[in-house]
Amino acid sequence: MRKIRLYNSLILSLLAVCSFAAPRLTVVAVVDSLTTENLTLADNTYAKIKAVRNPKLDSWQEAYHLAAIFIGNNDYAYALSLMDPFILDGDDVSDDFIFAYVSIGGYKEDSYLSGNYAKAVQMAAQRDKARLCALFEKMSMCILDNREVKKVFCKECK
Repeated sequence: MRKIRLYNSLILSLLAVCSFAAPRLTVVAVVDSLTTENLTLADNTYAKIKAVRNPKLDSWQEAYHLAAIFIGNNDYAYALSLMDPFILDGDDVSDDFIFAYVSIGGYKEDSYLSGNYAKAVQMAAQRDKARLCALFEKMSMCILDNREVKKVFCKECK
């Protein structure tokens, strides 16, 4: 028990001092390497990272890297919130970033009905129609409840 308290206080201290994403990602890597006995510690660390992160990360690469960690922890909504500002900015993000956004955004109704999701689908169609159509085949057709997404699907994938 003392070991967990020591890790917890060390991690919380590191998080309080860190103002950039990269040091926080190192802390997450350390926490992820701990045994399953310390799952509460990992959950607490993820919660602290959410609490102290900058409202807008400096680059889409930082957002993508941090989002990947939260995707690995099944926190898709938070991952999308990290990626959202860069979908709005648009064209300078990578194809993988866009397709990851489309893929994880299709899991929940309030995500796939959003304007950002429709914009991401449109961007994906412009970049790689075949990849988008292959992705659509693996996703729930509920995403077509978004009219803009349905327009892209009907135009590009039929």
